[in-house]
Amino acid sequence: TANCFSHGRTLKWAWSRWRDALKEERRQRVLDAVAMRHWSNRLQKQAWKKWEERYLNKAILNRQMAIARQHCRRALVLRCWWAWQHYLEGRRELLHMRGVALEFHHSCIVSRTFQRWRDSYERSVEMAQFQELVAEKGAMAKTRRAFLHWK
Repeated sequence: TANCFSHGRTLKWAWSRWRDALKEERRQRVLDAVAMRHWSNRLQKQAWKKWEERYLNKAILNRQMAIARQHCRRALVLRCWWAWQHYLEGRRELLHMRGVALEFHHSCIVSRTFQRWRDSYERSVEMAQFQELVAEKGAMAKTRRAFLHWK
């Protein structure tokens, strides 16, 4: 009986140790599962934060690129507008210079024509005066000859 009692106690003690070990193993499995869930959640949160950070950085970069494109377009339009203004100013200057040159050309033609007309008129006046002088001298020569014959 004592042997039986000792054997029962040993069995009870072994059963108790086995049950405690089983409980510890179950508790450890639960803790491992909680730790795994915690690690998984933490990893998921980190991945989400990284994704969100990259998304926000990409959105900021896209906004900056849109602003840069708009600035580039505006600068290009302004550059084209100023080039067009410069072209128009040059064109106006050219047309003005053509008008001045044409006016000068017409003025030269009118001046030259007037000068030729005046020279022609003066020559005709001189010719008329010369003709009168020749006629007068011719008349005087006739008169002198007539006086010479008369005497």
